[in-house]
Amino acid sequence: EDVQEKARFHADRLFTRITTATHSANSVINQFVKKWFSQFDLLPEDDSYFLKQLSENLHMKMPEGEFQGHTGFRDWYAEVRKVFKPGCDHRVQQVQ
Repeated sequence: EDVQEKARFHADRLFTRITTATHSANSVINQFVKKWFSQFDLLPEDDSYFLKQLSENLHMKMPEGEFQGHTGFRDWYAEVRKVFKPGCDHRVQQVQ
């Protein structure tokens, strides 16, 4: 019984640590960035994945200019798709 109780305690503690690590704000943001760029590297013609993630109040300052909202993102994305080809490989090393 003592060994089982210690095992349960240890399992609960591990579960709590894993849950905290995988659901922390930092972890969620890192997972989002990884998925965003993996999709972006494919440069799909359909931009709906990206738009679902973006606020209509979006304001982007990019080398190509400034872009507002979903319409601005669509305009920017169309230009980017002309320059880049599918299969790019963004390697995000750090997110702050």
